[in-house]
Order: sequence, then C-alpha cells, then structure tokens
Amino acid sequence: MTEFHLVKFLDITEDDIIPDETTICKFRNALIKANIFEAIFEEVKNKMIKKVLILNEIIIVDATLIHTSEPKRKRDDKGNIITNKSIDKGASCISKRRYKYYGYKIYITTDTKGIIKQIKNNKKFTKIRAIVELPFAFIKRQMNYIQTKFIGLHKNSQCIYLFAAAYNLKRKPV
Repeated sequence: MTEFHLVKFLDITEDDIIPDETTICKFRNALIKANIFEAIFEEVKNKMIKKVLILNEIIIVDATLIHTSEPKRKRDDKGNIITNKSIDKGASCISKRRYKYYGYKIYITTDTKGIIKQIKNNKKFTKIRAIVELPFAFIKRQMNYIQTKFIGLHKNSQCIYLFAAAYNLKRKPV
C-alpha cells in the first residue's frame, strides 16, 4: 500500500491535523496494554460465527516462525564469548532443517476454509499441513510480517491478533 492509498483510505485532507509518531506509538502501546487487538480478533471471529462464515468442523493446526533481532555476542579481550543475552526475553532459538532461527513460533488453528479461529504462542501442537498455510503466506507476504515489530511476547502476540483479524476480514470463504 502506498502513502497515497493510505491517505485516501483514512480520508485525510490537507486541513486535517495528523498526530506525530510519538503520539501514534503511545496510542498503540495503550491499545496493546489493554489487549484491544485480541478483543478485535475475538469480535471479528464471533461476528463470522454468527453469520455462519465459520463452521464448527475440522480444525487444522500449523506453525510459523517470526524472526526477531538476535542476541548480541560480546567478547572479552581474549576473544571468548562472555554474554549472548537477548533484549527480547520471550523469544527463543529454534532449529529447523539444520539452521538456527531466533524468534517466536506462532501457532494458528483454522477451519477447512482457511479462516483463523485461534492463535497460540510457543506451544507444541501436532502439525497438519493443508489450507492452514494460506494465512501464514498472506500475513508474511502481503502484510510483510516476517520480522517482529516489538520487543516482548505480549506486544508481538497483540500484533498477531490484529493481523489475524485483518486476514479474516480480507478472506472470503470458498
């Protein structure tokens, strides 16, 4: 989405006063602290259930990894690693196909139409690959969420809830 499209979508004119970045960050952090993004996701999901856009049928579970900044390696005068601590305490190191990744593992459950029903973080589930890959592809490629935006599990979880709500609103059941 270009800046022009965003201005048009928000219906901003030259006469409007646009808040600065600090004001927007404070507002977003207040929403995150109050778990508003999770509430938005739940509200969208409940509306879809009421309109029979989500059915109580087979549930598919899958996971993806969202990268975060890696721990900094500090060395002493002799070149030995003395610390390898990360700023983001909620993230962890994950091995996948002989490669090491640092970030959060996000699990989602979908129905057979690909509508996201639930989000979990850093928990073990049985992997079933099918239509559940579509939400990950959309969120990572179309919404450009391939790296965490914040530090901490709670803030990043709230961000995922907002992306999932947006995906569900965008997705048209087959």
